[in-house]
Amino acid sequence: MIEITQGLPGCVGCACYEEENNQRAILYVEQWQTKEDLHRHIQSDLYHRVISAMELAVEAPEIRFHEVSNSMGMELIETLRTDLHLPAFVLEGESR
Repeated sequence: MIEITQGLPGCVGCACYEEENNQRAILYVEQWQTKEDLHRHIQSDLYHRVISAMELAVEAPEIRFHEVSNSMGMELIETLRTDLHLPAFVLEGESR
């Protein structure tokens, strides 16, 4: 599944994690370039097969979609460490 998904147009990354002491807990993460790419994937036959498999689970799976609206790198750390009196929300462009 991971190899297939990673080869799809718009897929930035995909990974599957299993909790060490809990074999019943699995975290499956996908990253998509655009919301449209994600929506196209959700409407695909491949995703339908994933949902069908999840329906066989003993417990109902928890599914969450997170949208990232801003991404910062080292510049955030440098700014916050340089000006210790600068409120974090200023970096987000908000006024409080």
